[in-house]
Amino acid sequence: MTALQPVWTPADFDATVAAAALHEPVAAVPAATRGRRYRGRHRANRFSRRVTDLQTEIREEQAYDEFRRNLAFVLRSLRPGGAQ
Repeated sequence: MTALQPVWTPADFDATVAAAALHEPVAAVPAATRGRRYRGRHRANRFSRRVTDLQTEIREEQAYDEFRRNLAFVLRSLRPGGAQ
């Protein structure tokens, strides 16, 4: 598909030049603001614990405890007396 091309006339050029002449330059440095500004989440403490982090950690500890119980049972069952 071919995009439509704008048609420029001498009147359009004159209007563009006049608009550019009236245009005031924008200051590159923004005006100073008072008070604290929002600094974004990247400034937050990266080591703060969240509830989801704690829940994940608790689940991992529970899974590891279950693994150790199962391992202890297997090791006991391999002894000469067997699991009791």
